Amino acid sequence: METILGLVVPPNISSASLRPRGLEIRGRRETDSAAQFWGALCCELSNLTPTADSAELIVTDEHSLDAAALDPLHSLKSDLERFREGEARTELSRALAEIALYGLPPRVWLRALRGAEPILERELPRGLFDAELFRHFLCCLLAWAEVPEVLWNVEIAGGEFMAACLPTGPVFHVAVELRNTPLSEGLVLRRVRISAASV
Repeated sequence: METILGLVVPPNISSASLRPRGLEIRGRRETDSAAQFWGALCCELSNLTPTADSAELIVTDEHSLDAAALDPLHSLKSDLERFREGEARTELSRALAEIALYGLPPRVWLRALRGAEPILERELPRGLFDAELFRHFLCCLLAWAEVPEVLWNVEIAGGEFMAACLPTGPVFHVAVELRNTPLSEGLVLRRVRISAASV
């Protein structure tokens, strides 16, 4: 089993305990891939890196964050509508041209931290995670932390929430801090720090 942190699971820890089926937040069950990812990251931090107190995910992005990213099917539905109208060949050509010009979406870097000191750093495998998927995951995290949407693109924003891993996993107090740093040509460097204390 490949962990998000890229660590070997000790024999005394069940791999199932590191892979929750989702999160329960304020009485609502969240079972999509974002909830599974953030739940797994919280479980790994508490079980595999006992000296770490937080994790930081780092990525560059050219898009603003907004509530539309909470529903990744929205853009897929609009793409499918265009395909139904006979534009599939045009859209495929456009997508390939963009990849040729700009390359694939940026990768995401992950650091496990003890205070400000990194104790583990890795680039997440592209098959697991890239900037496009990260945008959806990040917006879900901000929404759960009740960070107002108007603050998602400011320099610093943060919030917190309680989450129980499904089906019967641990309960975490999760704190989130987002830092957006403008770069050149419309790119933004995003740093998301998440700490999850088991309660």
